[in-house]
Amino acid sequence: MIDAGLILHGRFKVIKHLGAGGMGEVYLGEDLEQPQNVAIKRMLIEQDHMDKDLFDRRFREEISILRRLNCPGIPAFVDAFSEDGHSFLVMEFIQGYSLERLLRVSRLENQGLNAEQVATVALHVSRVLEYLHSQTPPLVHRDIKPSNMIIRESDQRIFLVDFGLAREIHSKSSAKTQVGTWSYAPIEQIRGWVEPRSDFYSLGVTMLELLSGEVPAALAIPPARKIMPDLSEELARVIDRCTRAEVTQRYPEACLLRQDLEAVIASLTRPTAETYPSPISREDTIAQLVRYWGQGRAPQPPPPSADSGPIPLGGTPEVKKAVDRARRRLIYNSPGMRRLRLFISLLLAMLLAGAAWSAYQNKLQKEQATALTPGSGWKCLEARGLSPTGIARNGGALFERAENLPVRELSFQFRTGRGKTDILVFAGIYGLHITPGPKGYQAELVQLTPSRALEMPGYRPLGPKANASAPFSLVLIQKKNQLILTRDGREVGRCAVGASGEWRGALAGVLQRSDGPEAQNSLTSFVIR
Repeated sequence: MIDAGLILHGRFKVIKHLGAGGMGEVYLGEDLEQPQNVAIKRMLIEQDHMDKDLFDRRFREEISILRRLNCPGIPAFVDAFSEDGHSFLVMEFIQGYSLERLLRVSRLENQGLNAEQVATVALHVSRVLEYLHSQTPPLVHRDIKPSNMIIRESDQRIFLVDFGLAREIHSKSSAKTQVGTWSYAPIEQIRGWVEPRSDFYSLGVTMLELLSGEVPAALAIPPARKIMPDLSEELARVIDRCTRAEVTQRYPEACLLRQDLEAVIASLTRPTAETYPSPISREDTIAQLVRYWGQGRAPQPPPPSADSGPIPLGGTPEVKKAVDRARRRLIYNSPGMRRLRLFISLLLAMLLAGAAWSAYQNKLQKEQATALTPGSGWKCLEARGLSPTGIARNGGALFERAENLPVRELSFQFRTGRGKTDILVFAGIYGLHITPGPKGYQAELVQLTPSRALEMPGYRPLGPKANASAPFSLVLIQKKNQLILTRDGREVGRCAVGASGEWRGALAGVLQRSDGPEAQNSLTSFVIR
């Protein structure tokens, strides 16, 4: 793949990669000599099917054909050159969208175009074929299908593109190569014999696909009205004649096909010379095809007024809006947008799953915290790292009550588990700090400033330490101006505090701090009276 920004042949700057096919890669480029966008095709050799000499000969033939073509429905030739062992073909860039892309949109909304729309598309292509077949020697496109028909965005003109398979017909034995797209190719082309009437067959198959939304089975084309009973007899006769298996039963010349298509459109619209212009002469006809695509009705041109003036380039404002809507649908249904929507859907699903999991975990934490609620009137404010087996890592629970009531006693049961941790059990401004020591855990009376955050607050040690290495029950009792610490009913220390009634609390909690990933301790009971 060619990097964006590379300048080829000292003139063409590569902008971006557009796509690839069997014969090459196509890039959007900028012509630095004549400021315009161009399509740059880098030719690729099909290693399994042709040698270098045959490939070079085909490339030279394609250049020779394109260089002399001058038709409004064919992209203009710009340049051709070889560089770094690769052959390059530069053509006018047609900014637009293929009928294949529009057909994909129509399949989502309906089944295809209506009769007049298909006849109008076929009429534009027949004019290009009339030009090609009138060359000396005649030129046969050999690959007519929806993907090779482009509607230019600026003026809605239809272009026939990809002349990589187009060849001059010098005699009956001049084109003996089996090429083309199988579903659209007639029997003589598959056998290696091709002539101008082979293009009519491919156009007939294309018309059937645009009408029905499906490609008919190759080489087994039924009558058009057998597929679509409501199809107009006039258009059905044109399609049936184009798709005859016997080449001599098809249209002998493109001009006759064009005339029949004009008659079909006239019979479908039934305009009068005094009231309506010919829909074929209007520049916005194809824009209206986009506007009414898949809606089952033909474009109805309004009667012209004496002072209306010429139709502006690109059609009327209403048609431009319709084209914009069609373009937005194409962008919405493009592969890139489908991948983006899938990514966004997956991202939203992950976010919703994460939110649901977080909510579930919060619910579990509050359920575990409920088992540790210190008494009536208390409710859980926040909990983290709780499980039926204890507190994990930097977890714990905070509780609050509506009033700042006196605290007479704080008791709890504690069992050490894995790892080394600090544990703080508190009510109001007083609590017990349990820390690992050289001979096991020790409990110490502390004074702190309660916080509503689930993290270890600052504290000040107040009194003696008690051994807390084995399963035990600790009770902190206030009597007069003393805080008395008992273990399993036996006093192990006391500390003088302020006046009686000073110990109050509306906030209580159990907090653990640890640096170890597997630290876990068990607090089986927590009561405040």
